[in-house]
Amino acid sequence: MPMVRRRLEQKFILKELLTQGFVPISQFRMKTKTGWYAYIITNQKVCGEHYIYPEHFAHDCRANKKGYRFISEVFSGIGQEGYTRIYYTAYKNGYAK
Repeated sequence: MPMVRRRLEQKFILKELLTQGFVPISQFRMKTKTGWYAYIITNQKVCGEHYIYPEHFAHDCRANKKGYRFISEVFSGIGQEGYTRIYYTAYKNGYAK
């Protein structure tokens, strides 16, 4: 029999995200023109708004040379399982292929 995960209430997910440092996506400006950056964002609206971790991460060597941390180093420790994803600025619609 497969395991079924119970969805937590939105207010508990929001509290966990806020304690980790997430902010509403309207309060943080992403760098989208160059396409070298990656961000950790929620994959669905939580309490009516998307949330983002307020740090620019690198997903290739050009942004890493500028001093940004690689996204793969920190993604496993940030966010709530099942509610966060990586948004890449270099790929169409934010998904790496």
